[in-house]
Amino acid sequence: MKTSVIRHRVADFLKQHHPFDALSEEDLLALAGSGKVKFHESEEYLFRQGDAKGQFVWMIEQGRIELLEEGPAGERLHDVLDTGDLLGLEQFLGDGTCLYAARTATDVILYGVAADLFEALLAV
Repeated sequence: MKTSVIRHRVADFLKQHHPFDALSEEDLLALAGSGKVKFHESEEYLFRQGDAKGQFVWMIEQGRIELLEEGPAGERLHDVLDTGDLLGLEQFLGDGTCLYAARTATDVILYGVAADLFEALLAV
């Protein structure tokens, strides 16, 4: 499949969800072209609480992800994310480390966009 076709599919999906619905087609295509598409099987950790910030902001295209608070007593469910929800926004807060662990609850497809471009476009 040609890369431009994938970029258009990602842009079409992004524009159905906030905050991407407020961006121009040109900006959406730039974001979609800056990223990755990833597949994860159920029960995989995407990142752990306290991990350093990543280079991408991820939107769930398909599947469900659990955010877990890790502590001395084990893991505690904090939230469940679904289609259209974003991962990686904590990199813009505080020290930028992951506030929670993220583990897939089902098979998941993620669309990632470059965090620096995401931040620049939303600041406008």
